[in-house]
Amino acid sequence: MTWVDQLRTWPLADLAGRFGGEVRGQGNRCQLRPCTACGAMERSDQDKRWPVQINGAQWYCYACQTGGAAIEYAAYAVCGRVLPAGDPGWQQLRQTLFGEGSTPPPKAKPPKPLSPPPRPPQIEVRDLWHACRPVTDDYQVARWLRGRALDPETVARLDLARALPVGRRCPRWAGSRGRSWAESGHRLLLRVCDHTGHTMALRARAVVPIEKGQQKTLAARAGPRSSTGLVYADAPARRMLLAHGQGPPVNLIIAEGGPDWLTWACRELAWATLGVFSGSWATAIAGRIPDGSTVVIRTHADAAGQKYADRIVRSLALRRDLKLFRRCVPANPEPAEGAA
Repeated sequence: MTWVDQLRTWPLADLAGRFGGEVRGQGNRCQLRPCTACGAMERSDQDKRWPVQINGAQWYCYACQTGGAAIEYAAYAVCGRVLPAGDPGWQQLRQTLFGEGSTPPPKAKPPKPLSPPPRPPQIEVRDLWHACRPVTDDYQVARWLRGRALDPETVARLDLARALPVGRRCPRWAGSRGRSWAESGHRLLLRVCDHTGHTMALRARAVVPIEKGQQKTLAARAGPRSSTGLVYADAPARRMLLAHGQGPPVNLIIAEGGPDWLTWACRELAWATLGVFSGSWATAIAGRIPDGSTVVIRTHADAAGQKYADRIVRSLALRRDLKLFRRCVPANPEPAEGAA
């Protein structure tokens, strides 16, 4: 067994203690602080919970939307970054953890893998989407689109979004604060799919003024991590995902948030367009991008946009076959889309 194999089986709670971290809870589900990637001691100014959640062999920081396994946790602690192949930081990491006088890793059974994120019932997702109308048939939704320089005719023709009818009864997962999406005015519905290219859930955008503290974009309430691994995808992007990465090279735009995704999907019809939001990007999605593709990351020029872009870049760091570009766009005056 190599030292890398040993590190992969090192229990995260014990590894955190090695670097002076505090651990709360026991077993494969506990919390710790600080995060070795960002140094956060809590999730946000409003959320005082410990930032890092351990689930089996994986960890995730809610403060910086960074995560991984034991090897990534140790790399951030020792080198301050994820280490690509051939990086001299590997030697530093090995010396720190396994050099002379270091404590060998405790023997432990490999932790259980991270459970799949929960999703809303697929038949309910399908039925709610089919119950919606074209955006051109709803004055309120069409007005919201025009207010953001989006053409309702193009959005409807490409079937990028649909309008939830006023008064439509919604499943329990399609609501917030005791009100359904239809009741709260979140009536612009967009599909989100996983790495297979199949629709897994819906997200709803408010088209009317909303209550103070309410989010403008809401996700399906299926449980913790329910938005993980889900992205907005237009028809070319879904075809790319359905091809398991075996198709021809594509020109791909990765935009931040629903409005920007709609903008680029309507503007660049010859390109495939994905849209990301908090916690949505996954390495499984990165693996579906065909060899030789051109990828343009268009996130906002703010802290949240930088985190999204960094996470995408890290997932593609070893893909030398890709042409990767980063394009900052002006920061959105609205809050970044949350997983809600």
